[in-house]
Amino acid sequence: MRITSLWAVAIAFVVALLMSQPLVRADANANFIRQVYLDLLQHEPDTGTLNADDLLLNGGQTRYDFVIGIENMPEYQDLLIGQAYTHLLHRPADSTALATFQPFLAGTGTVEQMQATVLGSAEYFLNRAGSTNTGYVQAMY
Repeated sequence: MRITSLWAVAIAFVVALLMSQPLVRADANANFIRQVYLDLLQHEPDTGTLNADDLLLNGGQTRYDFVIGIENMPEYQDLLIGQAYTHLLHRPADSTALATFQPFLAGTGTVEQMQATVLGSAEYFLNRAGSTNTGYVQAMY
């Protein structure tokens, strides 16, 4: 009896949620686009963007090329830079960091190379490692 009532509550919740959300398109490409935006950019696309991206995919652009396009967007690169700074330096990325690493990532630089640069910075050694080699090793692990 309890499982049935939990299922009824869950179904009612999903139905209410679906009814409160405007459905632009219910096709597989639109669902894919929404999920890519959520996974990579951490927000849903607006209706115009969703429609434009849907036209691209329905027009023959591969899903692989679509994702590469998202990964090459400055918005995504700024997000990666911000995550690296928050994780490694325990502070948000400033305008200098964005101006330095966005062209780096837009070119041939990788996220791992960016992280290595941050880990090798004087700021990391001073603030996270306490300016000692032992502290550096401890901060890294």
